Amino acid sequence: MYDVTRFAGYRSPDALIQDPWLTRDDKIGGLRTWRRLILRLGTFERERDRRTSLIGEIDRALEQLAEV
Repeated sequence: MYDVTRFAGYRSPDALIQDPWLTRDDKIGGLRTWRRLILRLGTFERERDRRTSLIGEIDRALEQLAEV
């Protein structure tokens, strides 16, 4: 089972958006891909809260990037 709590080595959406080597478009693309993976892979009951929380973190990160 793929671990969606990490994406491309990033432990959190905030870590991804803080990476100085990524462009704004790279960050947005990465966050959107991460979000789609979470939704596509579904959830087991015990993981539902963590995945719901992670989607919220991703959405907040995307909103933050939209303000730039």
